[in-house]
Amino acid sequence: MEDNYVTQTGNSSKSALLLLSIIGVLVISTLVVISSYFLRPTIEFDLKEKLVSSLSKVGLNTPLVRVSGRDVELHGSVATVNELTIAEETAKRVWGVRQVNNHLLIKNTIDK
Repeated sequence: MEDNYVTQTGNSSKSALLLLSIIGVLVISTLVVISSYFLRPTIEFDLKEKLVSSLSKVGLNTPLVRVSGRDVELHGSVATVNELTIAEETAKRVWGVRQVNNHLLIKNTIDK
């Protein structure tokens, strides 16, 4: 009878430990989701500031920068194909950018 008691006690200890582990994982997962939700606007703002600064350093002040998560969209117009390429390559080199969608237009083609 004592062997049976030890086995049942061992099983209940394992069950309690498993339950606590599952609860711990759920709590941590919930905290990660909540922190991501609240930090996203801060991260996007910081990324946009870095992009605008980097584009300004290469002489491009006209592109409008939109950031969604780590994805970037460039809008507006530039004077040449070279400026379009520079804008896209500069945006790609900014730390944190995952993808660049270049919607820039060349002024010469807009005027026609």
